[in-house]
Amino acid sequence: AAKKPGGMPKVLADTLAAGADAAPVVGMSFDRANPEAVRWARDRSAQLIVDVTQNSRAAVRRIMARALRGDLSPREAARLVKSVVGLTERQADAVLNLRVKMLGQGASEAATGRATDRYAATLLRQRAETIARTETIAASNEGQHQLWRQAQERGLLGPHDHRVWVIAPARSDREPPCPVCVALDGKTSAIGGTFPGGHVGPPAHPNCRCTTVLKVGRSVA
Repeated sequence: AAKKPGGMPKVLADTLAAGADAAPVVGMSFDRANPEAVRWARDRSAQLIVDVTQNSRAAVRRIMARALRGDLSPREAARLVKSVVGLTERQADAVLNLRVKMLGQGASEAATGRATDRYAATLLRQRAETIARTETIAASNEGQHQLWRQAQERGLLGPHDHRVWVIAPARSDREPPCPVCVALDGKTSAIGGTFPGGHVGPPAHPNCRCTTVLKVGRSVA
């Protein structure tokens, strides 16, 4: 995965860029090496993953904690995630549907097997990359949130300082904005509070690239 200077994965750097113009913003570190992010990944990540066993979920937590700590690159983390999760039920159905379709069209068993193997491998790789990306965003956002909570408890931030949800820019003209994230863009939450819909913070869904920024003063949203 491409990285920005300083070792930050590009997906995080792109997410941070979305909130660069939100002012006034208190400049506090947002880093995948944040110990709060590592702690959250170790203890509470993998909550959005479906169709996995508890053992697989625990393995993903360990992998993401190591990745957030800097022991693994995002690409290495995705590869390890792929080794511990399988296809979702929906993906498995898609592979089976391809098999039925090819056999119905007269394809041989050998050709059908090769095609379905390739398709299953592609779907599994995509799933692993989605998990790794989403969990990195989740841990990094929550790690930053915990630092803000600690700063507020120490009196470094005021009672009216709050978080603002910032939607990530589209990566291309062909990428439609997510309706969930568009509805949250610009919404505010107290530090330690929740956003509309009960979201503690990004990600709102798998592959969500949103972030939050800190704004000083009373919320107006």
